[in-house]
Amino acid sequence: MPHNLKKTDLFVKSAQEQVRDASDVYSIRKCLAILLVNKLRCTLEDSGAILGVSAATVKRLRREFQSASAGEGSLRANWGGRRRSFMTIEEEKVFLSGFTEKAKSGELVIIAAIRESFEEKIGREVPPSTITRLLDRHRWRKLEPEPRHPDEDKLAQAAFKKKGLPKRLGRPVISWLPPGL
Repeated sequence: MPHNLKKTDLFVKSAQEQVRDASDVYSIRKCLAILLVNKLRCTLEDSGAILGVSAATVKRLRREFQSASAGEGSLRANWGGRRRSFMTIEEEKVFLSGFTEKAKSGELVIIAAIRESFEEKIGREVPPSTITRLLDRHRWRKLEPEPRHPDEDKLAQAAFKKKGLPKRLGRPVISWLPPGL
């Protein structure tokens, strides 16, 4: 049974009025979440089955309707965001500014160096994809290698082909450039 019957009756009346004028499915579901539980005495699970959502979603819909009716605004305004970030966007810009200066002076900025500096700053190891996403977020781009080296030596290449490949080549070096360079 609801704690405050007068307030519940107000929500039911409001839901009955709003369900007629609702223009989208989400608004209709919010109204029906109130009406099914309070008017028809359905359980949250039954209401969820009728509305095609889970019981937890029925609870959330009811909370949203009640907060909107009380004039508190939408709970959806608090959704989204970067909850698991190591740094804010501004801190990331400051962090990358040192590497931007290196790139502007003509040095290659290698992801391994950025990762090492990043790990030192936050105090823990991170996967390479974290740094790649960081650079993508700030619109850095990969510097694509030229198809041929300007000082290539065909004789040295032929000699290398005859010897074969070394047992371990290592990881390729990929450099990155900040936007505008």
